Amino acid sequence: MKHVFPIILLYLILYLFSCANQGSPSGGPRDTIPPTLISSLPTNKSLNYQERVFQFEFDERINADQLKTKLNITPLTENKFTVYIKKNILNIKFENPFEDSTTFTFNFADAVGDITEKNPVVNFTYAFSTGPIIDSIFVKGTVKDLYNNELQKEILIALYSIEDTLNLFTGKPRYFTKTDKEGNYQIENIKTGYYKIYAFEDKDNNLKNDPQKEKHGFKADSLNLFTSRDSINFVIQLIDASIPKFVRAKNTGQYFDVMYNKFISQYTLSKIDSNSQ
Repeated sequence: MKHVFPIILLYLILYLFSCANQGSPSGGPRDTIPPTLISSLPTNKSLNYQERVFQFEFDERINADQLKTKLNITPLTENKFTVYIKKNILNIKFENPFEDSTTFTFNFADAVGDITEKNPVVNFTYAFSTGPIIDSIFVKGTVKDLYNNELQKEILIALYSIEDTLNLFTGKPRYFTKTDKEGNYQIENIKTGYYKIYAFEDKDNNLKNDPQKEKHGFKADSLNLFTSRDSINFVIQLIDASIPKFVRAKNTGQYFDVMYNKFISQYTLSKIDSNSQ
């Protein structure tokens, strides 16, 4: 009998050890379902909204750590804002009132997602008007590369009022968006008028084009947006359209050489002093 007890004790130890080393439960399948917007204050496409606070409620807890860098507002505004999240509710408060009688569109991109897997809210856009109507004009199309005819993603489409002196090299656009993975774009809720429209790469996200490093394309004529426009398509290429810059000049015998940073196709000469011979 005294030999049986050690054997039973050994089996008991082995049993307890095997239980202690069992794998932990997996916790179930990975969450791939993004949050769904339940309601907003004010409601989407509200009119005559003059307040500075917006609230969005979702069906689960959310994360919006990158909202300040990813939220695109058109028409472009420098109005700063703060973000406050309480579980499943997103609050945005702006410092200043919005421009009167204007439709504004919030494009959240992938800035808002669930708190566990950060699955982004799908097609999260929102519009409101500070006046009595919602501007309904839109423009859409595609962007391709001139040389290989491939559709281009992440290309900025920019609208400038025809009255502005700004362009893609000198200033930020009034309305803008980026092409999707298939090279398609659409800008919505545009105020009626005439616009200049450009398509260009924006690798440094400053809403301007660097022609020496970033491809671009444009429409030579102004765009009539008193009605919505479809199939406003672009081809873009990398071409240095910057103004030639003077490099140096020197006198060589009877010649006077002037060097610029780009080839010169034509030029004119004029006297500095009209009295000199």
